[in-house]
Amino acid sequence: MHKQGEAKYPAITESALSLRDIEALYEYVERRDDGEPGFRTSIAEMYKRNARWGNPIIRRAVEMAALTLVPRNGVVKYFFWGTKFKEIIQGLPRKYVCVIGGPKQLAFCFQHRIPFIPNMRLWKPLYFGLEEKSFFDKEISSLVEETSLQLTKKASPEAILIVDNDSLPMQRSIILAARLANLRTACIQDGVFQSKSPGYIMHGWFADKFLAINKHQKNMLIAKGMDSRKIKIMGFHSSPYLPKRPTAPAGQRKVCFLGQPWNKYGHKRFSRYMEIISNTAAILRKAGIEMSFKPHPWERGEDHLKHIANVVDISLSEAIEEYDVFISLTSTALIEAQSAGRVAIQIMDDAFDADDLSVHGNISVVDANAEDNFQECLLIALSAPAAPPAAIPSAATRFKSVLR
Repeated sequence: MHKQGEAKYPAITESALSLRDIEALYEYVERRDDGEPGFRTSIAEMYKRNARWGNPIIRRAVEMAALTLVPRNGVVKYFFWGTKFKEIIQGLPRKYVCVIGGPKQLAFCFQHRIPFIPNMRLWKPLYFGLEEKSFFDKEISSLVEETSLQLTKKASPEAILIVDNDSLPMQRSIILAARLANLRTACIQDGVFQSKSPGYIMHGWFADKFLAINKHQKNMLIAKGMDSRKIKIMGFHSSPYLPKRPTAPAGQRKVCFLGQPWNKYGHKRFSRYMEIISNTAAILRKAGIEMSFKPHPWERGEDHLKHIANVVDISLSEAIEEYDVFISLTSTALIEAQSAGRVAIQIMDDAFDADDLSVHGNISVVDANAEDNFQECLLIALSAPAAPPAAIPSAATRFKSVLR
């Protein structure tokens, strides 16, 4: 029984998608937009940008370039939508892996000689679907069926499709294609969910399996109504980055604020987000500490970055190497930073319905609503001792273990 999640969708048995299948592609976006006006628009804008890669000239160039990376028929055990889970992909035998995607994913596959299947034509009809132009339904159905045929030819009997979320239209399209091909599907959790959030905004309802970060997240999803039998605990999708230098002693630490795309989730939250960044930077500046700001990938190119000082658009690994202290609101990257042996500080605020991240590790929690001692607690947290980096099996090892 699904209390707060979405309806359970039966496996597809026909050779084309029904109207119900098409509706399921957009159900998450529509429901979330009801509670967070503007969410649908932000996803549509992203899909519109991605649809440019479906240009016939670009598509043909990618398809021709991919010919040297075509997976062998009947061999692939692991199909990955995209390359978010790079460590897992690279930790598996190349001949059993296949990545599905566009130019960016093709470049990764060329670099590592990993089999690749191009799939860019769905972006445009899915974008129009978000714009409520339903006359593209037949094109979506046809492209999903075409993708399914490719998967059927390349898949071994035990093959599985892995996605980074099973909520958005593109990932759901690929999952439907996998179902047509009688493949199993799994979604790997890529970020911490908050218990105060409604269950329907969480991933894991659509795929066959959900690989959760830890028992806290598993228990939360079960409480929201997810079937416990589909949830496996895998840990993070990557191993902790191990910095080459130790964390600097208190008083000599460099500080980085980890951004999040709150601009896409309503004006009230975004306004408070910007206020907290400004207040935090001012407190640190007064204490003689200059704070850098690392934007979330979904914040890149956004106008509000012009109003934030010291923006550094680098990878999380690069940031962990350079900085000693990381501050954020609900970012999973805080857990990754403390696992790497850095100091992690969570700023709690009523506007974000956040859980206390200290249950996940050595993370200091500071209450932004307690104005009288916010400054004092923040400065004390900067000097907190850093735990040693976590020693855990590789992400690929943990991934294979939970799928046995």
